[in-house]
Amino acid sequence: MEPECQCKELMPNVSEINYIWYYMQTASIMAPDVRRRLRAAWGFCERHAWMLLMVESSMRHSFLMGPAVLYGDLLGRASSVLRIRGPMRDARIARGLRDRRACLMCSMDLNPVRGKYAGEETIRRSRDPGEFIRLVEATRKYWEDGVCGICRGDGTPGRCRRHLIEDLKRGMTPEGLDRHRDELENVRRRLDAYGRSCRWEHRGTADLEDKAGLIRAVGWCSGWQPLLRLAEEVREAAVGL
Repeated sequence: MEPECQCKELMPNVSEINYIWYYMQTASIMAPDVRRRLRAAWGFCERHAWMLLMVESSMRHSFLMGPAVLYGDLLGRASSVLRIRGPMRDARIARGLRDRRACLMCSMDLNPVRGKYAGEETIRRSRDPGEFIRLVEATRKYWEDGVCGICRGDGTPGRCRRHLIEDLKRGMTPEGLDRHRDELENVRRRLDAYGRSCRWEHRGTADLEDKAGLIRAVGWCSGWQPLLRLAEEVREAAVGL
């Protein structure tokens, strides 16, 4: 198991594990009401988005077909929104990208002491960040350039959805929007390739850049800061060894 200090921010409580476990076992992402809510919220909040990816990485050994399907759908919607042209373009795009519902997990008000659905071994594995850390580190060189410059605080031009909305309110050039849309479409293609590789007949076809597409998609939809803090912890721990 990875050092206990890592991923504290993303450590799920028992009720969160119960929900994620149920979500995984029942394929509830395909339920129409759940899908509508996830679309309206652009996935999950920043913490729950990365937490869910960490738990699923542990339980699925990084065969993350469900998240790949979800975020592929969301990036497809984003690409369509970014194609809007005409009067009040920036305001209309910003409106199309904003949250219309709260995070599904936040809105459920999950009680940390509520009874268990998942077993003890499932709970233990769900709190082991090792598989997720290995995925993050293996794909780092392919997702680092796509990090939002505001989330990272270095002024680079990349933007997550939330900070893109802020830029749109200040006005953006058509060329800037086109570059952003093209980048999202490239990430979506990578994500599609990764999701396809989770099917038996296409197993082993995804490369690290395809897997990084999922990291980039989650960061774009929900924000990057929890992942950046984790990556920094991992880097500091490696230096200290």
